Amino acid sequence: PESGDRKHDYGAGARLWVNAIDKTKNLIDERALQTAVRLLTKADRVYVFGVGHSGESARDYVKTWLRIGLIAQAETDPHIQTQISSLLSPKDTVIALSLSGHTKDVYESVKLAKTNGARVITISNDLTSPIASLGDARLQTAVSEFNTVGSVSGQVSQLYLCDVLARGYEKMAGVDTDALKERALKALMKKAILAIVGAVSRLPA
Repeated sequence: PESGDRKHDYGAGARLWVNAIDKTKNLIDERALQTAVRLLTKADRVYVFGVGHSGESARDYVKTWLRIGLIAQAETDPHIQTQISSLLSPKDTVIALSLSGHTKDVYESVKLAKTNGARVITISNDLTSPIASLGDARLQTAVSEFNTVGSVSGQVSQLYLCDVLARGYEKMAGVDTDALKERALKALMKKAILAIVGAVSRLPA
């Protein structure tokens, strides 16, 4: 147990995260948001680029969007990002995640994607940054990666926008999430049953 003068404020982190969400919500530009959702709805292929903590967020975006039927690919390796960007077309959309908006590798990959006609959604803390300048739709996070515990609060801000985009996509695309969940559950159950049958068949007689 902690002594009376060394008690921890365990709610401090939670307040920081709630504050990050509130600030991000207040920074949402409705026109930019609708443009971003429209780009996701119309895209043949969707890629999410990020490195470091933003790369971790990119993977979370993909997993979250899969639940609403939006299939995207997260790429955190700058070399692979460049290869993907070289093959993109106007039918594709890239989401660029960078808290600072100055991540050199992401900037170069997204610039190449833009040159090849791909549409770009940027999510950064600085709307005047090099990465944001490439965006067809520019969304803003509320926490700089250089602030105290900025990496965690910044990810919370990024993931909040992920949820906002998911809800917008679900509405604009007319997604039946209940039907999707049912299909996914049936597929998972079938896979589990096959695994059990396979395991039983390998048991000694």
